[in-house]
Amino acid sequence: MNHDMADGRIPEADHPAIDVDVQKARDESKQIVLSLTRFGLTSPTDENGSPTPEYCSWYRWWDSYEHSITPEQFKQLERVLESKSDLSAWRPEGSWKLS
Repeated sequence: MNHDMADGRIPEADHPAIDVDVQKARDESKQIVLSLTRFGLTSPTDENGSPTPEYCSWYRWWDSYEHSITPEQFKQLERVLESKSDLSAWRPEGSWKLS
């Protein structure tokens, strides 16, 4: 919606409900990032709300893993998730921990 508003396809002034949706999405994104502590991150953000070096390290590690999976592997992973089978074979190798 932000993209369409920036292009003028959705007039922002005519749709106050969009602000509510955008704020809800921001709140949900923040909650998702904060939940990363369950994966061993001590704090995804610093006191100013900026990503910590630890989070950036984790993100680069995860992003690299995610981009290494082929479309066919994603389909296989989807089937494993749907069947609620063991996911241990799909875990990324290595460590994201800062040295």
